Amino acid sequence: MNYFQLRFTLVSILFLLLFSSCKKYQYLSVVGDVYNEKIMENQIETDSLIINYSFNGPDCPVKITVYNKLNQPIYVDWSKSSVILGGQRFSYWTDATSIKMNTESTEIKWNRIVSTTSSNTNGVMVRNERISFIPPNSNIIYSPISIKSSWIELDPSYGKKGDVPCNYESMNGLFYYYAKENTPFEFRSFITLSTNEQFTNPRFFDSNFWVNEIMITKAGPNELLNFMPSQFYNSKPTGFGGFIGGVVLSAAIVLAIMTAN
Repeated sequence: MNYFQLRFTLVSILFLLLFSSCKKYQYLSVVGDVYNEKIMENQIETDSLIINYSFNGPDCPVKITVYNKLNQPIYVDWSKSSVILGGQRFSYWTDATSIKMNTESTEIKWNRIVSTTSSNTNGVMVRNERISFIPPNSNIIYSPISIKSSWIELDPSYGKKGDVPCNYESMNGLFYYYAKENTPFEFRSFITLSTNEQFTNPRFFDSNFWVNEIMITKAGPNELLNFMPSQFYNSKPTGFGGFIGGVVLSAAIVLAIMTAN
């Protein structure tokens, strides 16, 4: 095998190894003392309002929907509403402004060699409202914070093997089940509401949540058939993926040395 054949073979192997690396996912289902099994959602309902909690997505995003059943407005003070994690309070509102940028590009080709590119960037300053006004018989959706991003290490010998329904076929998975007393992750949500903007007569809703099921599989979020509103996920490379990364790096160094020589 000559130099060029060896180089081509090594580059081909690099690409195959690089794209064969993969991730595994950890799906965590959240229930609470407000969990409604009939609709399979965390929901608070009174004679005046409905509060729905959704945690669907990466890193446990807290999505709160408040529906006003009254014939008068309801107000939510997010600066006096919080998620409580490990005994520490994290406010649902911060006095900060973010900027959302959008860039549009246009390219004109004069010939095969010469082209001109122009771009236009627009920015919008966005600030979350501290107090939400909810008119009668309407709702708001507020998603202020994500509260979980790290992988929970679990003993594979305690997991129950099962099938994970996917779009094209079932994949293997490990399942772990927990009660409130032994859950690996729990938190609270505290919301302050009132029927007047001065909050002279506020109402408080304090809800407990915990993870009652964890599923580990190689199926990604877009592949699952049953991705519930109360379910969030984390991910990390598999051990094979980390090994392949080392192989790719070593092969790249060898290729660089060969090229230099």
